[in-house]
Amino acid sequence: MFAIQFITTFMATFAMASASTSSGWTYASTSNSCAATAASPCGPTNWGKLSPTCSSGTNQSPIDINGATSQTVYPQPTYGTASCYQWVQGTNGYGFQVDFTSQNYTCTDVQFAVSSISYVLQKISFHVPSEHTIAGGAFSAEAQLLHTASTGESIVLVVLLSEESGVSSGVNNAFLNSFWASTDSTTLMSGNTYPISYHSGLNPYSHFIPADVGRFIYDGSSTTPSCTEGVKYYVFEEAVKITSSDFNNLKNIPVQTGNQLDGNGDSIRPTQALNGRTVIYVPSTAVSTTDDYSTWNANQNAVAGLVLAVIGIGLITVLCCVSIILYSLVVKSNKTIAELKKAAQPEIAV
Repeated sequence: MFAIQFITTFMATFAMASASTSSGWTYASTSNSCAATAASPCGPTNWGKLSPTCSSGTNQSPIDINGATSQTVYPQPTYGTASCYQWVQGTNGYGFQVDFTSQNYTCTDVQFAVSSISYVLQKISFHVPSEHTIAGGAFSAEAQLLHTASTGESIVLVVLLSEESGVSSGVNNAFLNSFWASTDSTTLMSGNTYPISYHSGLNPYSHFIPADVGRFIYDGSSTTPSCTEGVKYYVFEEAVKITSSDFNNLKNIPVQTGNQLDGNGDSIRPTQALNGRTVIYVPSTAVSTTDDYSTWNANQNAVAGLVLAVIGIGLITVLCCVSIILYSLVVKSNKTIAELKKAAQPEIAV
């Protein structure tokens, strides 16, 4: 029951990005006097007026990835091969997105597994340019694939997109092409959601996950209000190439009245402070293990505790040895002093 309630709450939070423009937030910069209403929405620096977590949270997303702890033994995901034939896609005041579990279109077969836990694809949100950056550098766009498990855990797969002229249609972006091919531009750009029943199906893992699955992993949050934390991010290091046509579709799809993008037409939240968080890098060649991230941390803590215990026992042993030696020296010294005093006393004649 708790897991179901958690998923319901979490999905409601992520759905904020697809909500109407009356949500009271925008990607555009605003003054501190914003009222967090439809008439006076708040920009990213003032999202805390909608949810305190946006300003006070310590595990916020997105982040700039600049250095990571490499792990060569780590759980490797197993990506499903099933396709979804029905989904809902469309535009809104915040950009283009695709829902897989709405309006009776439930694609529960599109999922991947980590450490025997299955994560079902819920939705895909696109951001222009990328919200996550690597060493301060942004990419042309970013796709966030939100997955949830029945246990209540959530993982977002982040695919960085790089616009490259000359990339032929269908090369490395068949996944995106399925969106444009499934409906005409008039419907797609109407600002309304549009149910799709597409004959060829859609599997994001076989056509959209990069060939090199090396990834950065960290604990973060939703990148839109209410900035709920407790989300695990897999940010693939290798960017997926997209055509200029695909990029223009993501960038220039008209949004409904009440455009909430910034002045450049961007749909991003600025990168947030790490606040001491550890970013893990798992290369594609990493040896798989059944331990998950939390178990890995627990094991690390257990090892650290064991090391400290050994060190503590060693110190106690050393102190005991030193004490014994000092005690022996004191006893010996006292004995020597007593013998010297006895020797120094004159003999009394009887």
